Amino acid sequence: MKNKTDHHEMGNDILENDITLYTVLLTPELAQNLVDNQRRNRNIKRFTLSRYENQLRRGRWFQTGETIKIDKEGRMVDGQHRCCAVINTGISIPAAVASGLDDDAVYFIDIGTKRTGGDVLTMSGHKNANNKAAALKWLFFYRNGLMERTTNPAVCPDHGDILGLAESVEMDYAMQIGNNAKSILVPSICAFAAYVFYDLDNYDADCFFNFLIDGVGLERGSPVLMLRNRLIADKANKAKLPQIEKAALVFKAWNAYRKKVQIQQSLRWRREGPSKERFPRAI
Repeated sequence: MKNKTDHHEMGNDILENDITLYTVLLTPELAQNLVDNQRRNRNIKRFTLSRYENQLRRGRWFQTGETIKIDKEGRMVDGQHRCCAVINTGISIPAAVASGLDDDAVYFIDIGTKRTGGDVLTMSGHKNANNKAAALKWLFFYRNGLMERTTNPAVCPDHGDILGLAESVEMDYAMQIGNNAKSILVPSICAFAAYVFYDLDNYDADCFFNFLIDGVGLERGSPVLMLRNRLIADKANKAKLPQIEKAALVFKAWNAYRKKVQIQQSLRWRREGPSKERFPRAI
């Protein structure tokens, strides 16, 4: 069985056209020239630009076959985010270029469906891929001390980070816990917490999640009961707690449970203000 196909094997299926494909070293100088001479383009998306810059600085930029596109007048019609990332970081990269595109091609670029972390895991054979990718994203932030910066595109994990975690950690049991608790808590947050807690103490983690899921045997003042009640109330409210706050409450309840501390008032996590709290580290 052949593992790859090159242009010679396509034979008569190859069509002649005016588009030229080649690879260049995209230096900051060349990138600036392309930006200065580009066709009128959409506004820069800060999230995308920050993500590209982060990938370049981390040495995680890969050639995927995606091209910088140039029309017949020599104007760039696609690739401004890549060029701006190279300019801003000063890091040169190999870049594929397609030149000779029709003027109207710009209106049909980037209209496909973007691949998600779940798509990448699905293609790698993982089950429950969307929830697993979300749980691994939480784990990435937690391990790297970035829980207060989860909305910052510059520190978000890329697909390579998610795939690397999926191949290095065993999440199946944690995903099962997340699925069992889905009636009161987002599966990805629960699975992320379960992975961290079981890594610390299997017995306590078993008890904690059993109590959280069924509520049986919990006494007044139990941190698990306080967490359970807070999550159930949130389900009924129109104004939902932010996901990061839910995750923090789970960790605060876990720490109190481990310390055998009773909670007499509501379980809270102060994300902002003068009494702002860091995201809890599980004990």
